[in-house]
This record gives sequence, C-alpha cells and structure tokens, in this order.
Amino acid sequence: MPAALSPYCPGPSPAASARPSPVQLAVVTSDRVVLRSRRGTDMTPAFPDIRAAAVDQLPVGTALDGVM
Repeated sequence: MPAALSPYCPGPSPAASARPSPVQLAVVTSDRVVLRSRRGTDMTPAFPDIRAAAVDQLPVGTALDGVM
C-alpha cells in the first residue's frame, strides 16, 4: 500500500516526504532577508542561522526559490 501524501507536499510521487518543508523562498534586499513559506508566512525568525548566512554570503537582490 503506497504512503499517503501530506497536504504539505502535494505531488504525484508517493515516495515524496510527508514532512512539511517550511521555507519555500528566500529574498535578500538591501536591509533584510526574508524567508517565506509556501503560504506566504514569514519564517525568518524560526531560522536565524539561515538568515545570518544569507546576509553574509548572498548579494542584495538575490531571490532563491526552492525548498529548504
């Protein structure tokens, strides 16, 4: 029997992880880094280490679209 898919990862593959992937998009602006969920929730406070790394390593204007 195939595993049931979670609403967090609606995909055709039953092999997809059932865990939620909270961060979908990261954007670096001149004064801040924003980490957003798929639903648009600001997840930045939950990931201070990712925010700090983005500030240090990514140029202003960077937008990363992907699951972290």
